[in-house]
Amino acid sequence: MKHNAKPHWLLAALLATSLPLQAAVTAEEAAKLKSTLTPVGAEKAGNKAGTIPAWDGGLNKAPAGYRNGDARPDPFAADKPVLSISAKNMAEHADKLTDGVQALMKKHPDFRIDVYPTRRSAAAPQFVYDNTFQNATRAKTVEAGHGVEGAYGGIPFPIPKDGYEAIWNHRLAWRGGNYTMPVRVWVVTADGRRNMASGGVQTISQTYYDKSGSLDKFDGFYQFGKFVANAPGSKAGEAILAHDGVNASAPRGLWQYLVGQRRVRKAPSVAYDTPDSVTSGIGLFDEAFNLFGPIDKHDLKLVGKKEIYIPYNN
Repeated sequence: MKHNAKPHWLLAALLATSLPLQAAVTAEEAAKLKSTLTPVGAEKAGNKAGTIPAWDGGLNKAPAGYRNGDARPDPFAADKPVLSISAKNMAEHADKLTDGVQALMKKHPDFRIDVYPTRRSAAAPQFVYDNTFQNATRAKTVEAGHGVEGAYGGIPFPIPKDGYEAIWNHRLAWRGGNYTMPVRVWVVTADGRRNMASGGVQTISQTYYDKSGSLDKFDGFYQFGKFVANAPGSKAGEAILAHDGVNASAPRGLWQYLVGQRRVRKAPSVAYDTPDSVTSGIGLFDEAFNLFGPIDKHDLKLVGKKEIYIPYNN
């Protein structure tokens, strides 16, 4: 069985254990968002090795002739791998591979990572950049890092000082505002067989990024989400509805519809180490979306930046 992935270089902020800081950055620090940092807080310059280029604004225009609803063309279709990593040469690149990837390569010698040229194509609308700049000096964590105040319509902590600010940056990241996507969750057995745990349609509304809104009007709910299962047949029709808030003043709301019960009920526990129904209990809810649900049982700390290869398709 052959495995392939198209990874890009990423600067990974690693999380561990600590207590959160709660202050916004100074105006002088925020000014870096208009000079040495990108508008959302990344390093604007490329790395010394030249393998990560400088960010030049990203892809911020639709391709010529593109119409809404069309399949998006690959802007880098001509790119070829610059490096391929497998069990044979992983030792040469161990400093840029996670423990999990190294374990995969040891267990599956035919698993490999094809490394393509890094393309820093990420971009967001100008209003997101403007709000991010304002958030830098007004946003703060509250409730021991479990909540946020003073942020709206942009990255809350573009220059994060602790792990709690970093996880809120992840949760409140710009993802297009409102979107719907098909979902297929597969469980792969040790011998390589695939079984569909569930399939369905997920709809997300990022109310936090309502362009017509403002911090003064923001009610604290940053996201409304819905997942409706349509496969396999035994799960078709099941649904989960979530209202996610930024602090205790907008407590999380969760509802679940089970076909056998034919009614909507408050979901008992869609968080922590509760088995994830979308994966048929193989995974935990905390594993979804890189920590789904409350973070009050987690201690988070920034321990630095490191360049690593991430196998993923974009």
